[in-house]
Amino acid sequence: MSAGPAHRLEDIASIYADREAEARRFYAHGGRVIGVLGATVPTELITAAGMFPLRLVGDPARGTARSDAYMEPVREGYLRAIVEKLLAGDYGFLDLIVVPRSSEGLLQFYYLVEHIRTTEPELRLPALHLFDLLQTPFDYTARYVRARMEELRTRLGGIAGAPISDKAIADAIASHDAARRGFGTIVARRRTTPPAISGTTALRLAGCGQVLPVDALAALIAEAVTHHETIVPGPRLMIKGSPQEHDGFYRAVEATGATIVADDHDWGETLYETPVGDSDDPMQALVAHCMTHRPSPRRLPQEAVDAEFIARVRDAAVDGVIFALEAHDDTLGWDYPAQKRALEAIGVASILLTGQSYWSIDDRTQTDIATFVRELSR
Repeated sequence: MSAGPAHRLEDIASIYADREAEARRFYAHGGRVIGVLGATVPTELITAAGMFPLRLVGDPARGTARSDAYMEPVREGYLRAIVEKLLAGDYGFLDLIVVPRSSEGLLQFYYLVEHIRTTEPELRLPALHLFDLLQTPFDYTARYVRARMEELRTRLGGIAGAPISDKAIADAIASHDAARRGFGTIVARRRTTPPAISGTTALRLAGCGQVLPVDALAALIAEAVTHHETIVPGPRLMIKGSPQEHDGFYRAVEATGATIVADDHDWGETLYETPVGDSDDPMQALVAHCMTHRPSPRRLPQEAVDAEFIARVRDAAVDGVIFALEAHDDTLGWDYPAQKRALEAIGVASILLTGQSYWSIDDRTQTDIATFVRELSR
Protein backbone atom coordinates (compact mmCIF):
# COMPACT_ATOMS: atom_id res chain seq x y z
CA MET A 1 0.00 0.00 0.00
CA SER A 2 1.43 3.36 -1.04
CA ALA A 3 2.04 5.94 1.67
CA GLY A 4 0.39 8.65 -0.40
CA PRO A 5 1.61 12.24 -0.23
CA ALA A 6 4.42 12.99 2.22
CA HIS A 7 3.35 14.70 5.43
CA ARG A 8 5.34 17.14 7.53
CA LEU A 9 5.11 17.82 11.23
CA GLU A 10 3.06 20.95 10.63
CA ASP A 11 0.44 18.74 8.96
CA ILE A 12 -0.43 16.98 12.24
CA ALA A 13 -3.23 19.37 13.17
CA SER A 14 -4.90 19.12 9.75
CA ILE A 15 -4.56 15.31 9.61
CA TYR A 16 -5.99 15.06 13.11
CA ALA A 17 -8.86 17.39 12.25
CA ASP A 18 -9.85 15.39 9.14
CA ARG A 19 -8.88 11.82 9.88
CA GLU A 20 -10.62 10.36 6.85
CA ALA A 21 -8.86 12.51 4.23
CA GLU A 22 -5.96 10.14 3.55
CA ALA A 23 -8.27 7.12 3.30
CA ARG A 24 -10.57 8.96 0.92
CA ARG A 25 -7.59 9.80 -1.30
CA PHE A 26 -6.60 6.15 -1.29
CA TYR A 27 -10.16 5.17 -2.23
CA ALA A 28 -10.32 7.80 -4.98
CA HIS A 29 -7.26 6.19 -6.59
CA GLY A 30 -8.92 2.78 -6.66
CA GLY A 31 -7.82 1.43 -3.28
CA ARG A 32 -9.96 -0.46 -0.80
CA VAL A 33 -10.52 0.92 2.69
CA ILE A 34 -11.41 -1.17 5.74
CA GLY A 35 -12.87 0.61 8.76
CA VAL A 36 -12.02 -0.59 12.25
CA LEU A 37 -13.37 0.25 15.68
CA GLY A 38 -11.36 0.17 18.86
CA ALA A 39 -7.68 -0.68 19.30
CA THR A 40 -7.68 -4.48 19.15
CA VAL A 41 -8.27 -5.28 15.47
CA PRO A 42 -5.12 -6.79 13.85
CA THR A 43 -4.68 -4.01 11.29
CA GLU A 44 -1.52 -5.75 10.10
CA LEU A 45 -3.80 -8.15 8.19
CA ILE A 46 -5.42 -5.23 6.38
CA THR A 47 -2.02 -3.77 5.50
CA ALA A 48 -0.85 -7.22 4.34
CA ALA A 49 -3.83 -7.39 1.98
CA GLY A 50 -2.79 -4.10 0.36
CA MET A 51 -5.77 -2.27 1.80
CA PHE A 52 -6.08 0.80 4.01
CA PRO A 53 -6.98 0.30 7.71
CA LEU A 54 -8.94 3.32 8.97
CA ARG A 55 -9.91 3.61 12.61
CA LEU A 56 -13.30 5.28 12.74
CA VAL A 57 -13.80 8.36 14.87
CA GLY A 58 -16.90 10.37 15.67
CA ASP A 59 -17.44 14.11 15.38
CA PRO A 60 -18.41 15.88 18.62
CA ALA A 61 -19.45 18.96 16.62
CA ARG A 62 -22.34 17.06 15.04
CA GLY A 63 -25.54 16.15 16.77
CA THR A 64 -26.96 12.66 17.12
CA ALA A 65 -30.48 13.11 15.77
CA ARG A 66 -30.22 10.06 13.52
CA SER A 67 -28.48 7.74 15.97
CA ASP A 68 -30.84 8.74 18.80
CA ALA A 69 -33.66 7.10 16.86
CA TYR A 70 -31.87 3.74 17.01
CA MET A 71 -29.52 3.64 19.99
CA GLU A 72 -30.11 3.20 23.68
CA PRO A 73 -29.23 6.35 25.65
CA VAL A 74 -26.73 4.37 27.75
CA ARG A 75 -24.33 3.75 24.85
CA GLU A 76 -20.99 5.55 24.81
CA GLY A 77 -20.82 8.92 23.09
CA TYR A 78 -18.13 7.96 20.59
CA LEU A 79 -20.24 5.03 19.37
CA ARG A 80 -23.31 7.24 19.03
CA ALA A 81 -21.24 9.71 17.01
CA ILE A 82 -19.95 6.99 14.67
CA VAL A 83 -23.47 5.61 14.13
CA GLU A 84 -24.54 9.16 13.30
CA LYS A 85 -21.92 9.32 10.55
CA LEU A 86 -22.88 5.87 9.29
CA LEU A 87 -26.54 6.82 8.99
CA ALA A 88 -25.59 10.08 7.27
CA GLY A 89 -23.79 8.10 4.56
CA ASP A 90 -20.29 9.28 5.48
CA TYR A 91 -18.79 5.79 5.24
CA GLY A 92 -19.95 4.74 1.81
CA PHE A 93 -16.31 4.39 0.72
CA LEU A 94 -15.65 1.52 3.16
CA ASP A 95 -15.63 -2.09 1.93
CA LEU A 96 -16.00 -3.46 5.46
CA ILE A 97 -16.07 -2.39 9.10
CA VAL A 98 -14.31 -4.73 11.53
CA VAL A 99 -15.75 -4.56 15.04
CA PRO A 100 -13.83 -6.29 17.85
CA ARG A 101 -15.62 -7.74 20.83
CA SER A 102 -13.50 -5.67 23.21
CA SER A 103 -16.33 -4.10 25.19
CA GLU A 104 -20.05 -4.47 25.65
CA GLY A 105 -20.55 -1.19 23.80
CA LEU A 106 -18.69 -2.43 20.73
CA LEU A 107 -20.61 -5.70 20.71
CA GLN A 108 -23.94 -3.87 20.93
CA PHE A 109 -22.76 -1.53 18.15
CA TYR A 110 -22.24 -4.57 15.93
CA TYR A 111 -25.68 -6.02 16.71
CA LEU A 112 -27.40 -2.66 16.17
CA VAL A 113 -25.77 -1.83 12.84
CA GLU A 114 -26.31 -5.38 11.56
CA HIS A 115 -29.98 -5.02 12.48
CA ILE A 116 -30.23 -1.71 10.62
CA ARG A 117 -28.47 -3.19 7.57
CA THR A 118 -30.94 -6.09 7.53
CA THR A 119 -34.13 -4.12 8.06
CA GLU A 120 -33.24 -0.98 6.09
CA PRO A 121 -31.08 -2.08 3.13
CA GLU A 122 -31.87 1.16 1.31
CA LEU A 123 -29.41 2.91 3.66
CA ARG A 124 -26.59 0.93 1.98
CA LEU A 125 -24.46 0.69 5.11
CA PRO A 126 -21.05 -1.01 4.80
CA ALA A 127 -20.78 -4.69 5.65
CA LEU A 128 -19.61 -5.58 9.16
CA HIS A 129 -17.35 -8.31 10.51
CA LEU A 130 -17.30 -9.23 14.20
CA PHE A 131 -13.78 -10.08 15.35
CA ASP A 132 -14.59 -12.10 18.45
CA LEU A 133 -11.40 -11.39 20.38
CA LEU A 134 -11.06 -12.67 23.93
CA GLN A 135 -8.20 -11.28 26.02
CA THR A 136 -7.78 -13.96 28.65
CA PRO A 137 -4.45 -15.78 29.20
CA PHE A 138 -5.44 -19.36 28.39
CA ASP A 139 -4.32 -21.81 25.72
CA TYR A 140 -7.88 -22.64 24.74
CA THR A 141 -8.59 -18.92 24.35
CA ALA A 142 -5.60 -18.63 22.02
CA ARG A 143 -6.91 -21.49 19.90
CA TYR A 144 -10.32 -19.82 19.69
CA VAL A 145 -8.83 -16.42 18.80
CA ARG A 146 -6.59 -18.03 16.15
CA ALA A 147 -9.69 -19.46 14.47
CA ARG A 148 -11.42 -16.07 14.56
CA MET A 149 -8.33 -14.38 13.13
CA GLU A 150 -8.14 -16.93 10.31
CA GLU A 151 -11.77 -16.09 9.51
CA LEU A 152 -10.89 -12.42 9.33
CA ARG A 153 -7.86 -13.19 7.17
CA THR A 154 -10.05 -15.13 4.73
CA ARG A 155 -12.66 -12.40 4.54
CA LEU A 156 -10.08 -9.67 3.95
CA GLY A 157 -8.42 -11.78 1.28
CA GLY A 158 -11.78 -12.17 -0.43
CA ILE A 159 -12.24 -8.40 -0.55
CA ALA A 160 -8.66 -7.86 -1.75
CA GLY A 161 -9.08 -10.50 -4.45
CA ALA A 162 -6.20 -12.72 -3.36
CA PRO A 163 -5.27 -14.82 -0.31
CA ILE A 164 -3.08 -13.07 2.27
CA SER A 165 0.24 -14.90 2.49
CA ASP A 166 2.27 -15.47 5.63
CA LYS A 167 5.09 -13.46 4.08
CA ALA A 168 2.80 -10.49 3.48
CA ILE A 169 1.67 -10.70 7.10
CA ALA A 170 5.26 -10.90 8.35
CA ASP A 171 6.20 -7.88 6.22
CA ALA A 172 3.20 -5.92 7.52
CA ILE A 173 4.10 -6.79 11.11
CA ALA A 174 7.64 -5.52 10.49
CA SER A 175 6.29 -2.22 9.14
CA HIS A 176 3.88 -1.74 12.02
CA ASP A 177 6.58 -2.66 14.53
CA ALA A 178 8.90 -0.05 13.01
CA ALA A 179 6.21 2.55 13.64
CA ARG A 180 5.76 1.27 17.19
CA ARG A 181 9.47 1.59 17.87
CA GLY A 182 9.44 5.04 16.32
CA PHE A 183 6.62 6.12 18.59
CA GLY A 184 8.75 4.95 21.49
CA THR A 185 11.07 7.88 20.73
CA ILE A 186 8.08 10.23 21.08
CA VAL A 187 7.26 8.67 24.44
CA ALA A 188 10.88 9.17 25.53
CA ARG A 189 10.63 12.87 24.65
CA ARG A 190 7.52 13.15 26.82
CA ARG A 191 9.42 11.65 29.74
CA THR A 192 12.27 14.18 29.86
CA THR A 193 12.43 16.92 32.50
CA PRO A 194 10.99 19.22 31.37
CA PRO A 195 9.14 17.33 28.64
CA ALA A 196 10.25 18.09 25.08
CA ILE A 197 6.79 17.50 23.65
CA SER A 198 3.34 18.26 25.02
CA GLY A 199 0.73 15.65 25.77
CA THR A 200 -1.58 17.24 23.23
CA THR A 201 0.98 16.88 20.43
CA ALA A 202 1.71 13.29 21.45
CA LEU A 203 -2.01 12.47 21.47
CA ARG A 204 -2.42 13.93 18.00
CA LEU A 205 0.53 11.90 16.72
CA ALA A 206 -0.94 8.74 18.23
CA GLY A 207 -4.27 9.54 16.59
CA CYS A 208 -2.64 10.19 13.21
CA GLY A 209 -1.13 6.72 13.44
CA GLN A 210 -4.62 5.24 13.37
CA VAL A 211 -5.58 6.96 10.11
CA LEU A 212 -2.39 7.03 8.02
CA PRO A 213 -0.60 4.27 6.12
CA VAL A 214 1.97 2.81 8.48
CA ASP A 215 4.97 3.97 6.45
CA ALA A 216 3.58 7.52 6.38
CA LEU A 217 3.31 7.41 10.16
CA ALA A 218 6.92 6.25 10.46
CA ALA A 219 8.06 9.20 8.34
CA LEU A 220 5.99 11.64 10.40
CA ILE A 221 7.44 10.28 13.64
CA ALA A 222 10.98 10.57 12.27
CA GLU A 223 10.41 14.28 11.75
CA ALA A 224 8.67 14.71 15.11
CA VAL A 225 11.73 13.36 16.92
CA THR A 226 13.51 16.63 16.14
CA HIS A 227 10.56 18.75 17.27
CA HIS A 228 10.99 20.59 20.56
CA GLU A 229 8.28 22.51 22.38
CA THR A 230 9.02 25.09 25.04
CA ILE A 231 7.20 23.77 28.07
CA VAL A 232 7.22 25.57 31.41
CA PRO A 233 7.85 23.01 34.16
CA GLY A 234 4.68 22.10 36.01
CA PRO A 235 2.94 19.03 37.42
CA ARG A 236 3.48 15.88 35.37
CA LEU A 237 0.19 14.11 34.73
CA MET A 238 -1.17 10.89 33.28
CA ILE A 239 -4.63 10.63 31.73
CA LYS A 240 -6.30 7.27 32.25
CA GLY A 241 -9.75 5.86 31.57
CA SER A 242 -12.19 6.23 28.70
CA PRO A 243 -10.91 6.73 25.14
CA GLN A 244 -9.71 10.26 24.39
CA GLU A 245 -10.22 10.27 20.64
CA HIS A 246 -10.20 14.09 20.48
CA ASP A 247 -7.76 16.51 22.07
CA GLY A 248 -10.16 18.86 23.86
CA PHE A 249 -9.65 17.27 27.26
CA TYR A 250 -5.86 17.31 26.88
CA ARG A 251 -5.86 20.95 25.84
CA ALA A 252 -8.01 21.84 28.85
CA VAL A 253 -5.67 20.03 31.23
CA GLU A 254 -2.49 21.50 29.78
CA ALA A 255 -4.00 25.00 29.82
CA THR A 256 -3.76 24.82 33.63
CA GLY A 257 0.05 24.67 33.50
CA ALA A 258 0.41 20.89 33.80
CA THR A 259 1.94 18.65 31.16
CA ILE A 260 0.52 15.26 30.25
CA VAL A 261 3.59 13.02 30.14
CA ALA A 262 1.80 9.66 29.88
CA ASP A 263 -1.57 8.18 29.08
CA ASP A 264 -3.38 4.89 29.58
CA HIS A 265 -6.33 4.66 27.21
CA ASP A 266 -6.82 3.28 23.73
CA TRP A 267 -6.03 6.43 21.74
CA GLY A 268 -2.69 7.08 23.42
CA GLU A 269 0.81 5.70 23.78
CA THR A 270 -0.26 2.18 24.79
CA LEU A 271 -1.27 1.62 21.16
CA TYR A 272 2.42 1.51 20.27
CA GLU A 273 4.01 0.21 23.44
CA THR A 274 4.87 -3.38 22.53
CA PRO A 275 6.04 -4.70 19.13
CA VAL A 276 4.59 -7.93 17.77
CA GLY A 277 8.08 -9.24 16.95
CA ASP A 278 9.47 -11.74 14.46
CA SER A 279 8.02 -15.24 14.33
CA ASP A 280 8.00 -18.32 12.14
CA ASP A 281 4.21 -18.17 12.57
CA PRO A 282 3.20 -14.52 12.10
CA MET A 283 -0.49 -15.30 12.61
CA GLN A 284 0.20 -16.80 16.03
CA ALA A 285 2.34 -13.80 16.90
CA LEU A 286 -0.61 -11.55 16.06
CA VAL A 287 -2.92 -13.71 18.16
CA ALA A 288 -0.62 -13.36 21.17
CA HIS A 289 -0.25 -9.62 20.65
CA CYS A 290 -3.98 -8.96 20.32
CA MET A 291 -4.74 -11.05 23.39
CA THR A 292 -1.99 -9.67 25.60
CA HIS A 293 -0.93 -6.19 24.58
CA ARG A 294 -3.68 -4.28 22.77
CA PRO A 295 -5.49 -1.85 25.06
CA SER A 296 -9.13 -2.53 25.88
CA PRO A 297 -11.34 -2.52 28.98
CA ARG A 298 -11.55 -6.33 28.98
CA ARG A 299 -7.89 -7.33 28.90
CA LEU A 300 -7.13 -9.82 31.66
CA PRO A 301 -5.78 -10.70 34.17
CA GLN A 302 -6.49 -7.34 35.78
CA GLU A 303 -3.52 -7.69 38.14
CA ALA A 304 -1.13 -7.73 35.19
CA VAL A 305 -2.86 -4.76 33.56
CA ASP A 306 -2.64 -2.79 36.81
CA ALA A 307 1.04 -3.68 37.19
CA GLU A 308 1.71 -2.27 33.71
CA PHE A 309 -0.16 0.90 34.69
CA ILE A 310 1.93 1.43 37.82
CA ALA A 311 5.14 0.72 35.89
CA ARG A 312 4.10 3.41 33.38
CA VAL A 313 3.43 5.86 36.22
CA ARG A 314 6.89 5.23 37.66
CA ASP A 315 8.62 5.42 34.29
CA ALA A 316 7.04 8.81 33.54
CA ALA A 317 7.72 10.19 37.05
CA VAL A 318 4.06 11.16 37.24
CA ASP A 319 2.92 13.57 39.96
CA GLY A 320 -0.78 12.86 39.51
CA VAL A 321 -3.22 10.72 37.55
CA ILE A 322 -6.54 11.95 36.20
CA PHE A 323 -9.06 9.13 35.79
CA ALA A 324 -11.58 10.41 33.24
CA LEU A 325 -14.60 8.15 32.74
CA GLU A 326 -17.36 8.80 30.25
CA ALA A 327 -20.92 9.11 31.50
CA HIS A 328 -21.94 5.62 30.40
CA ASP A 329 -18.78 3.73 31.36
CA ASP A 330 -19.77 0.34 32.77
CA THR A 331 -16.35 -1.31 33.06
CA LEU A 332 -13.38 0.90 33.91
CA GLY A 333 -14.89 2.35 37.07
CA TRP A 334 -14.79 -1.05 38.72
CA ASP A 335 -10.99 -1.06 38.42
CA TYR A 336 -10.50 2.38 39.97
CA PRO A 337 -10.47 1.54 43.72
CA ALA A 338 -7.58 -0.93 43.42
CA GLN A 339 -5.69 1.40 41.08
CA LYS A 340 -6.17 4.33 43.46
CA ARG A 341 -4.78 2.26 46.34
CA ALA A 342 -1.78 1.25 44.23
CA LEU A 343 -1.07 4.91 43.47
CA GLU A 344 -1.38 5.87 47.13
CA ALA A 345 1.15 3.16 47.99
CA ILE A 346 3.77 4.92 45.85
CA GLY A 347 2.76 8.44 46.86
CA VAL A 348 1.03 9.52 43.64
CA ALA A 349 -2.12 11.63 43.83
CA SER A 350 -5.19 10.99 41.69
CA ILE A 351 -8.59 12.41 40.90
CA LEU A 352 -11.65 10.61 39.53
CA LEU A 353 -13.80 12.51 37.03
CA THR A 354 -16.97 10.58 36.25
CA GLY A 355 -19.89 11.42 34.00
CA GLN A 356 -17.67 12.94 31.31
CA SER A 357 -19.41 14.03 28.13
CA TYR A 358 -18.08 13.03 24.72
CA TRP A 359 -19.23 16.35 23.29
CA SER A 360 -17.86 18.95 25.70
CA ILE A 361 -16.05 19.64 28.97
CA ASP A 362 -18.31 21.22 31.55
CA ASP A 363 -17.38 24.00 33.97
CA ARG A 364 -17.28 21.67 36.96
CA THR A 365 -14.75 19.39 35.27
CA GLN A 366 -12.55 22.34 34.35
CA THR A 367 -12.71 23.61 37.93
CA ASP A 368 -11.87 20.17 39.34
CA ILE A 369 -8.88 19.84 37.00
CA ALA A 370 -7.59 23.31 37.88
CA THR A 371 -7.94 22.60 41.61
CA PHE A 372 -6.11 19.28 41.28
CA VAL A 373 -3.23 20.86 39.35
CA ARG A 374 -3.02 23.75 41.82
CA GLU A 375 -2.76 21.32 44.74
CA LEU A 376 -0.01 19.38 42.98
CA SER A 377 1.89 22.63 42.39
CA ARG A 378 2.15 23.47 46.09
